[in-house]
Amino acid sequence: AGSADTESPLVVLISPPTSGLAGQPLWIKVRVLDNRAYDFVAATLFFRASGEKIWKKIAMDRKVKSIFAATLPGPEVTNQGIEYYVEATDGTNKGWFPATGAEQPLSLVAYGPATGSAPKAPSNCASKSGSLTWEAGDRKAYWHRIYRSKEPDFKPGPATSVTFVAAGTTSFKDNGDGFDGILLKGDWYYRVTSVKRDGSESEPSLAVKVTY
Repeated sequence: AGSADTESPLVVLISPPTSGLAGQPLWIKVRVLDNRAYDFVAATLFFRASGEKIWKKIAMDRKVKSIFAATLPGPEVTNQGIEYYVEATDGTNKGWFPATGAEQPLSLVAYGPATGSAPKAPSNCASKSGSLTWEAGDRKAYWHRIYRSKEPDFKPGPATSVTFVAAGTTSFKDNGDGFDGILLKGDWYYRVTSVKRDGSESEPSLAVKVTY
């Protein structure tokens, strides 16, 4: 496609959240379909507290090809509620979800706050024979989330999320496939968090290197 391209990107929000725990981050993920190469496409999350006039925005990270993700910061998720929409561009044309964009955005209701403090992070994370191992950091944890990145100091979020396991599990062996389905090669870094039943999440563990 060149300068004659007038087709707007098609934005599809993946399981759009309609509620969340006050004070806790929320993940927003979209698929953007366009006739241009993936590298030309970008997506932005717009949000504001219900009743406010000014929109805030976050550039969404590409998880793989046409999938983008962003984290709505916990302090922004209040009992006032949230309005949000996603805008995508291919460098020339723009598309939105919902299609009405800022005129009729999506709404999210926050509940809570969380009961008690956030859980403690898993400790003593290590790599053994290609498997990730750790010690549970909190008895109140309901499950553990596992994240992966090429960068050792990465910040966990929806763009780096691999999977989650039950709280009683203290090891994980990746299947070796990247988010794009291509086999992982070289050094990759993993971090693990604890998550309570109410959705509150701990700080991440220290990064652990696994070499493929």
